[in-house]
This record gives sequence, C-alpha cells and structure tokens, in this order.
Amino acid sequence: MAVCDAVTLGLLLTAADIAVFGGIRLFSGPFGISLTTVWRVVVAGVIVGLVRHLLMPRPSLVRRAMLAAAAAREVARARRFRVVTPVWITFRLGILVVGLFAVAAIGVPRQAEPLRSAGNPLLDLAERWDAGWYVQTAIEGYRWRPEAARSQQNIAFFPGYPVLMHIGGAILGARPRPAPPRHVARPRLWRRTLLGGWLIALGASYFALNALYTWAWNVGGRIAAARSVVLMSAYPFALYSSAAYTESLFVLGALSAFNNLTAGRAGLAAGWGLFVGLIRPNGFLLTLPLAVIAARHGATRPRLWLAAAAPGIGMALFSGYIWWLTGRPLAWAEAHAAWGRTPLTWNAASASFDLLASEGVLTYATTRPFDMLNGVAVMFALSLTPIVWRRLGAPATVFVLVNLVPPLLAGGLMSMGRLTSTLFPLFVALALIVPRRHMILWVGVFALLQGLAAAIFFTWRPLV
Repeated sequence: MAVCDAVTLGLLLTAADIAVFGGIRLFSGPFGISLTTVWRVVVAGVIVGLVRHLLMPRPSLVRRAMLAAAAAREVARARRFRVVTPVWITFRLGILVVGLFAVAAIGVPRQAEPLRSAGNPLLDLAERWDAGWYVQTAIEGYRWRPEAARSQQNIAFFPGYPVLMHIGGAILGARPRPAPPRHVARPRLWRRTLLGGWLIALGASYFALNALYTWAWNVGGRIAAARSVVLMSAYPFALYSSAAYTESLFVLGALSAFNNLTAGRAGLAAGWGLFVGLIRPNGFLLTLPLAVIAARHGATRPRLWLAAAAPGIGMALFSGYIWWLTGRPLAWAEAHAAWGRTPLTWNAASASFDLLASEGVLTYATTRPFDMLNGVAVMFALSLTPIVWRRLGAPATVFVLVNLVPPLLAGGLMSMGRLTSTLFPLFVALALIVPRRHMILWVGVFALLQGLAAAIFFTWRPLV
C-alpha cells in the first residue's frame, strides 16, 4: 500500500507541476513521454488513491500523511540535519553570492558577454564552461562529426548528468518554443534545462554531505563526521559543487556505494555504482575500492562482487554506445585531447620544477597561478594519503589513489584541483588529525581560497 500512496502523491505533485510550468515532455521519438493535461493526471491520482483505500482503508491516506510529517520532523531534529544544513547553506549557496558580486565588481571577458541564460544575473551564474556542453547534450543528444574528430565534441561527456538535466528541465517546463519578440540570449528550452540541471547538482551536494556524515561517523565518530562536512564544504575547489557540474553527483554516488556495500546491501550499492559509472570518465575506477570492500566480506557472496563491478559496467555501456556512434569504443577518452588534456611527459614535469627552482615560488605563482593552485591541491592530496591508509584503511586509500594518479598522468595538472574536491577520504583524514584549536584556521584559509576560486570561475577565467 505504501507504493500506492507514493504513486498517488507523485501524480498529484505532477499535476501541480503541469499547472505551474505548463507540462512535462521527456525525451523524444518512440520513447517520448508527454504530460500536459492537469485533469487527467488528477483523475489518475484520485483513482489510485480510491483503489488503495478500498483495498486497505486503515491506516488511511490522511493518517499516512501525518506519519510522514512526523518522520520529517524527526529528521529535522536529527544531529546530522542540524550539522549539514547550515554548512550547506553557508558554502554551497553562500559561494553563489561571492560569484554574483565578483561578476558585478570584476566583470567577464567580452567574448563571454553573450552567454546570458536568463537575463537574471544570479541564474546566469549557472552557465559556466562545461555546463554548456551538458545542456547541449541534454537537449540534442550526442553528435559525432568525423571530419572534425580533433575538435571539441560532446562525446567527451558521460550521459548521466545530461539525462538528469533533461528530466529536471522537463519538470520545469523546458520545451521548444518560438523565439519571443524581445531579444533573449538563450531560448526557454536552454534556460529551463540548465536551471533544472543546476538545481539537481545543488541538491546532490546536500545529500552528498549527508552521506559523508554517515561514512565519517562510521569510521571516525561523531566529531570527525561534523568536521569532515565542514572541511569538505570549505575546500577551495568545492566551489564546483555550487555549479552545474558533476562533482556533487559523483561524490553522492561514490559515498552511497561505499555505505551500502559496507553494510552488505548489494542491490543499492550496485545501483549507485552504475550511476557513478555513467556520470564521469573516472567513475569506472570506483570498481577497485568497491572490490576491496567486497573482498573483506569474503568470496562467498557473489552479489557483492557484481555490485563492485557496476561502475565498470556503466562505463562499458557508454563505450558500447560510442562504439556504435563513432566506430571506436574509447573515442570518448580520445576526445579529451581537444581540451588540451594530454599525457604528462617527463619534459613537461621537469620544466615546471626547473621554473619553480630557478624563479622561486612567488614568481611561479604570479606567472602560472592556475598551475600553482592545482599543484598545491595535488600536494595536499598526496600528503594526506598516508594518513588515509593508516586511519581509514585500504578501500579509502585505493579510492584516493585511483582517482588521483591516473588523471595526473593522463593530463598533468589540468583540473586536478577540481578532482581533489571529490576525494572525500582526504577530508575525513584531515578531520581526524587536526587539533580542535586549529580547525578555525583550516576552515578560514579554505574559505578564503574558495572565495578566490569562485571569483576566478564565475568571471569566466580558466581555473584549470
């Protein structure tokens, strides 16, 4: 009966959404779904509710609603909610205020001026860098131009976030419409799709912090859990969890897979693992730490091993589609070269060290500031890895190494700061070793640098 109650509530909420936003249109072609008539959805919800009441009149739907409200109040009073919520509001929403004032005070490059999604300065913050690629993929699907194989193409981006963005935009009424009489930089379809994806990413960042709190509590206790939430939120490159990017989705999926597999819930772990494998290019690497967790449960539970393999299965599914589209299963990996992501060579690495040694830290920081920021992030991660091993164990250490070393070798310092923001064991390890009297210093420095990173990112400077 709980399923019937959920369906009834879902249909009524869908009817309200149609009334406000004008209808929901998901995907296209033979798999398209269109819900545009309020009364039909309301009638369907009423019918399901009546059938449920006839089959099981007690507890009534009203009584179930009251029980659900009581459960929600209990959640609001829970320690985790009281820790995570103010931290999330402060950093994930607060950093948007920093970005808004940075755009107003510093401005954006002239070539970025036409990129106005909504004509609203706050909503315009969502359209930055890769966000445009996700929106294009969500609206148009994947496009492959073999004659321009060396140019930037959207096959470099995995499908999980574009699909969610498409669904979020549809819920907000995203659909093709004729251009309005007055000039706008982006049509409604683009704006609503971008906004839907942005809200999903922000929501995922909140639930990711809740999952982090649970994992950190299990491995380090209550104090470590609260500190981990604050440190990970304040980290300079955590600003990407306030953008229409995949970082928060990746962290949510990875932590949920960790928590569920550790508890022996293979089905949920597999679902989250598959989700991670479809979200980011490095998502399939989650298979390795999950395999370590599965091994700890023993070889007699094959469902756990299948759950550990789920991220790799997600990557294989996308590779199969790309194979059908382009003729090469790993064309998505090759496409990253168009963004300048090429393997790290000894000459390139030694040149950076030589410049640092000959010119000094100050000169290096002022002439190559973005490399400096990303390099410090890598050093931060590497320095904490031994602590992760000693305090958090093999699965956490494997997670850090497989998500740090291969991208570093494959692309040098490019985007490494952004990547380190997803390595949640680092922040739990830091929370375990930092004395209480030094926490304010760590959080303060992190927050100041996150403000700097936000000013760079939201004013269209390449923080890569």
